Amino acid sequence: MLRNPATLLRELPSTVRILVAGTFINKTGSFIIPFLTIVLKREFHLTSGQVGALVMAYGAGSLVSVLAGGVTTDRHTLDVHRRQLEAMRRRDEGALETILDEHFRMLETQFAKGIGRRWSDLFGARRRNGR
Repeated sequence: MLRNPATLLRELPSTVRILVAGTFINKTGSFIIPFLTIVLKREFHLTSGQVGALVMAYGAGSLVSVLAGGVTTDRHTLDVHRRQLEAMRRRDEGALETILDEHFRMLETQFAKGIGRRWSDLFGARRRNGR
């Protein structure tokens, strides 16, 4: 059985509810264009060609504004992203150096212990045997 959409929406986290509300408002705004054509034709007594030209101008303006907004955003945020990536890379290099230093110290210790055991096994046995 299908549940009530309002109940499902209440169960979602507040962040998701905000995104759903914003998407709803954005999609509702797209319904204005069909109604605008009716109003322009009936109330303002424009011809179909004039209404079509206005709707086409709206579409062209939307396309240009989206492209200009994307280019502007890229120009202004790429430097920020580059700086963030550089900071993360430097931080990660430092963490990697720390991890490798600790790892190599542990290996050196283990290696020294192993050599010490073998050395004492080899030469300790000879000393015990009188050689």
